[in-house]
Amino acid sequence: MIEESIQGSESSLHQTEQRYLGSSSIPQLAVAIRSTDKSIQFPAMKNVLNIIIEEPESVVTILENDIISVLNKFIFNEEKGEIQFLSSAILNLIGLRSEGFDASIRAGAVIESLIQMINV
Repeated sequence: MIEESIQGSESSLHQTEQRYLGSSSIPQLAVAIRSTDKSIQFPAMKNVLNIIIEEPESVVTILENDIISVLNKFIFNEEKGEIQFLSSAILNLIGLRSEGFDASIRAGAVIESLIQMINV
């Protein structure tokens, strides 16, 4: 059932990759971000970033769909790359848009920076 949902997300994401997806698509994007396929994750994350930029009030929906915990896992993943940095950008933007969660998200970003400095 999850695979069908992911496949449905993948096909609709590829169809809408060039146009803006509104906040009503956040639950579908949350499923796509949880996928193990990076070709599904990356477009979904780009759309989430666009939604946060265009609709600041969408942060509440993002929090309800538990996207933050998934993005945190990407940040602390050993494998560095676009997904890790896009996750960090999304979390930082969420921190700027939501005052209540600002301190915890900023703390996560600081920890990420420290870990990167230690690994270098």
